[in-house]
Amino acid sequence: MTQSRITFAELLDEVIREGGKIEQETLAKLKALQPEYFAVIRSYTRADGTINPSRVNSLYRDLQELEESYSDVLVEKVEEGTSNISKIVGAFLIDRIFPRGMNTIEDPFAYLYDREVDGLTLKDRSDIMGGSITDSLRQRMRRSIYQGAQSSEIYDHIVDAFEGEEWKAKRLVTSEMNNSYRGQFAETLQKNGEQYVRFYESQWCTHRNHNRHRCHILAHEDRYGLGEGVFKVTDSEIYAPHPQCRGYLGFYEGGE
Repeated sequence: MTQSRITFAELLDEVIREGGKIEQETLAKLKALQPEYFAVIRSYTRADGTINPSRVNSLYRDLQELEESYSDVLVEKVEEGTSNISKIVGAFLIDRIFPRGMNTIEDPFAYLYDREVDGLTLKDRSDIMGGSITDSLRQRMRRSIYQGAQSSEIYDHIVDAFEGEEWKAKRLVTSEMNNSYRGQFAETLQKNGEQYVRFYESQWCTHRNHNRHRCHILAHEDRYGLGEGVFKVTDSEIYAPHPQCRGYLGFYEGGE
């Protein structure tokens, strides 16, 4: 069977479309948490609309509890997106790569939770994100509270903090979903007897310093003398080259 690079790029396009949908749903669900933060602030607001500076530490403890909600949303949406992408990848593999049948389709959730990227699991990264927004709020709030600012100003800080963290949430969701797609694709090939896979850089990789990105370097590396971008399915660096990487994988059949 002969597979074209275009075919595999089309699979990536489907993954990107699903990722974009989940990304927007994630941001909407995170934004929906803001009223919970507002409620905490209201519970500490005095009749004159200010917050007693002596209660700052108690306020922080209550806000910190909301970190878990923030983290839970990220994990939940990554799980949902990964589940949807798993179906897309599975259907592609059955239809295009193994039309005569396959032994197994690797579970992408095992890839997500059993592997670490830079020493951190998905839950670790999500918890760090939850802590990040709390840290951002603390920095904005303490000065305002001690200056006797109105709670309405604190509400603005909450909105600003959420907006300031949006890019991190988008990066996390996009990275996790793309990593799980590559992991599922390569490990499924491995479980079905394939030793090699080809790594491509995406046409969507348009950063001005793209030639320095790990995906560009990998796509042009001839590690085994089998052609550019050919790696063993056990070469884990092709699964998560860098955050938000859109590099994609293709079937290797001994050359093109």
